Amino acid sequence: MSAKSISILNMKGGVGKTTTTINLAIELGETHNKKVLVVDLDPQFNSTQSLFMYTYKNLDTYFSLRDSGKTISSILSSGQNGVTRSREGRLATANEDSNIIHSLTDNLKILPGDLALTVEANSASSIKLKNFFRQYQVKNDFDYIIFDCPPTWGIYTTLALDMSDFYLIPTKLDEFSTIGIDILTQKIEEFVYALDEHKSLLCLGLIYTLTNRSRSQKGISRDQNVIKNIVERHFSEELEESLRSKVIPFSPILPFYPSIAHKSAVYSEHTNIPLLQLRMNDITSEIIRRCENPNMLQLEIIHS
Repeated sequence: MSAKSISILNMKGGVGKTTTTINLAIELGETHNKKVLVVDLDPQFNSTQSLFMYTYKNLDTYFSLRDSGKTISSILSSGQNGVTRSREGRLATANEDSNIIHSLTDNLKILPGDLALTVEANSASSIKLKNFFRQYQVKNDFDYIIFDCPPTWGIYTTLALDMSDFYLIPTKLDEFSTIGIDILTQKIEEFVYALDEHKSLLCLGLIYTLTNRSRSQKGISRDQNVIKNIVERHFSEELEESLRSKVIPFSPILPFYPSIAHKSAVYSEHTNIPLLQLRMNDITSEIIRRCENPNMLQLEIIHS
């Protein structure tokens, strides 16, 4: 087993990035019986909080782990030899070090995030996390690894992309979000251009989130459909060539509901909004299909 790694990112907050992350992880684990690891690289650590609340109904377990130095910041702040410390400064043993990966369920594990990530970023961070993955052969234990990236371009985002096979862009359909996508694609274009020729990084696609509910055939309002067309024109053949990947929007969309507008909600079959769980399951099934058939995302390169 060697995990397929996915970065979930956007340069704008409030677009459903965390909600996409946690629901994709839960669907992969619970519905599709995949072994999943969530790596929370967002200093706001909303994915961590949401998944711990979903699993334990409170954050007591998280705070206990954090105070024991069992969050991702312990890895990124470790010495060059990879030794981590608890918040009290105690050295972690090799066994404790590997147990920083926390089991939420049989199929779902997490490298918990931490507010301390706001001050831990440095040029050595990528080396430390890569060494951790290599030392404990993390990719061999999972089917999917999902990186939740911060809504900014920096060390954590480039680290996630460097460790990923794919990236996924959730976005709202408004004018401000189109600006975020424009900036993001410029940064990814620069990142891809600098990649080693043997490294593949493909776009899994665009997920439209928090859309206005509509009875139209496309399921979105007329105004948002205008924005949708602008976004999809943005990913022209020319831009796809620069990204070295096709960019295929997902046809299932995630509509807006006031009850989940201001929190990272888990879409489960037990909620009173079953449509969201059905849509997320459809998206997850399509993500699996695209990950297992990367050729459908690759551009055909024509040599002159």
